Amino acid sequence: MDARTAYFVLALLPGIGPRRIQALLSVFGGPEKILTAPESELRKVVGAACATVIARWKRESAHEEEESLLRQRGWNYLTWADDAYPALLRQIHSPPLMLEVWGEVRPEDFPAVAVVGTRRATPYGRDCARLLTRGLVESGYTIVSGLALGIDTVAHEEAMALGGRTLAVLGSGLADIYPKENQALAERIAGRGAVLSQYPCRTQPDARQFPQRNHTVSGMSHGLLVVEGNARSGSMLTAVAAMEQGRQVFAVPGPINRQGSIGPHRLIQDGAKLVMTVEDMVCELPAPTRSPAVAAIEPAAFPPDLNGDELKIYEVLDLEGLSIDSIAKKTDLPSARVSSTLLRLEIRQLIRKNPGMTFSRRH
Repeated sequence: MDARTAYFVLALLPGIGPRRIQALLSVFGGPEKILTAPESELRKVVGAACATVIARWKRESAHEEEESLLRQRGWNYLTWADDAYPALLRQIHSPPLMLEVWGEVRPEDFPAVAVVGTRRATPYGRDCARLLTRGLVESGYTIVSGLALGIDTVAHEEAMALGGRTLAVLGSGLADIYPKENQALAERIAGRGAVLSQYPCRTQPDARQFPQRNHTVSGMSHGLLVVEGNARSGSMLTAVAAMEQGRQVFAVPGPINRQGSIGPHRLIQDGAKLVMTVEDMVCELPAPTRSPAVAAIEPAAFPPDLNGDELKIYEVLDLEGLSIDSIAKKTDLPSARVSSTLLRLEIRQLIRKNPGMTFSRRH
């Protein structure tokens, strides 16, 4: 058995984890030697219960079953033995032994920036997440997030809409996407980056797993941007992990009378950098390995089935947003027809309505 397979086996054993594996490696030297060590010797390092779990792995074919499941789905895995395992993640305290991968992790995905925030995003928060994600992607950075509803979803979608790459880190297994509403989003991400999990593929979501997921999100990112979140939100826990890992933490300020502003404001008080433009982040980050020219977006093709009014309006819209009056002037259409046409385009999810009653393309 090679080191890669041995790490894979160890990652699947319940109750072991990276810290115990690091302790065992310091004694036995390599993962293969851990698996073949006498139970009596293992006990001296990790105690009787863990030693028994390790010693009986040969009698259980969990790793063979897991490998078979991954092959059937076209998925892969990375371990500490793989050169493709994210180098920055490898440097943190207790990095995951294994990452199961749906899609592809590329060397040029790093440096990456994590964008996280509340599931209950306000229109302001969504706009900020889109604007700053857009700037990061156009600068050549890969976007990392956690596939949650709200800000995470906005960050993943905006990165892909701009032709960029994005990595989603789960708190469940690859075969049990959480939240279910983002199954289709996960499938799209796998084609434009990767969906990653440090858990066996059939692992169901559990609240105890999400702090570890957050640790991984920040661990593989050079910087972390927080857009909205209360004082005890998951995004705040991710920010704390990022600070402990020595990452640059950025926060978007918001109205002082909103619950979602409390988290970012606390972070700013604790030393996070207040962000107003993407330049506020880029100046603190290492240069991307993928040039902005490569990351730049191809102009999106118009949807093929637009009728006359729909096509007229879609042509004049941009990503920034126009009011109904502005659209009416640009298209020479009555405001009432503009309003009804915008509603149809919005229902088809081709455009979005922004704060202040402006409308913009989604791509």
